[in-house]
Amino acid sequence: MVAKPAAVVYKISIADAARTDLDDILEWTTGAFGTAGRKRYEGLMQTALTDLLSNCITAICARRICSRAGRCP
Repeated sequence: MVAKPAAVVYKISIADAARTDLDDILEWTTGAFGTAGRKRYEGLMQTALTDLLSNCITAICARRICSRAGRCP
């Protein structure tokens, strides 16, 4: 039996300024659309970040990996 290669795990780092912006956006959303609107928007943000991680081999991520490895597939 051939062993499967280990899954690659990616991590998103969000700068403090970006976290502050996201918090500000969610606070504004609460004021404009209420708690239910905030929860919906928070879910969309989470989905976007999850999608980014699960689909990381896009042009942007591939270029970054490529440049770090010194070669492109």
